Amino acid sequence: MLDTNGSVATWAGLTFNPKKCATLHIDGKRRQTLPTQFHIQEGVPPALSEIKVYEHLGAPTGYHVTQSDNKALKDINFKLKMIGDSLLDPWQKLDAINTIHEITSATNPPNHILRNGDFTRFADWRFIHRARLDCVPLNGSQRFGNKNRKCRRRGYANETLPHALCHCKPKFVAITKRHNAIQDRLVRAFNASASTTIRINQ
Repeated sequence: MLDTNGSVATWAGLTFNPKKCATLHIDGKRRQTLPTQFHIQEGVPPALSEIKVYEHLGAPTGYHVTQSDNKALKDINFKLKMIGDSLLDPWQKLDAINTIHEITSATNPPNHILRNGDFTRFADWRFIHRARLDCVPLNGSQRFGNKNRKCRRRGYANETLPHALCHCKPKFVAITKRHNAIQDRLVRAFNASASTTIRINQ
């Protein structure tokens, strides 16, 4: 497979940089890594051992990937700053930031949506990451030009994401249903004692 990739890359006038690549060969029966050297375009990428980790755009890959929450946050902040200061095009920066969120998959259940999408439809997954980067196609999200930024439903001056999700009057029924659904789920999850009183919408 590597020979095929190398041949196609050479035909296309491209060259792999072995220093920016890594290989991981695992013996499944013995559950250990093997120091096998693979070649691509006459280059030899470094072989990962059990304790080495390869990072691409902030996402660690290796036989063992363990990170503390503090280290993960520090790494995220550092890499976001590097991306912000880089000479990448805006779309490349967004792609890099999208990749960095994979680091948080090493943490616990609150990040299940980033790790494996549990309890989440594909439509939700696509919306969530667009929303995190403020890339939902709304009039108020346009960053260039002097186009109309008004709300398409009611004519509010600025159709931003917070407006569309929480403040657009024609959507108040749907907004209330979403609020109640989240609230009801929290109530079901709350292990209250018999002496505890839970008040809803009061």
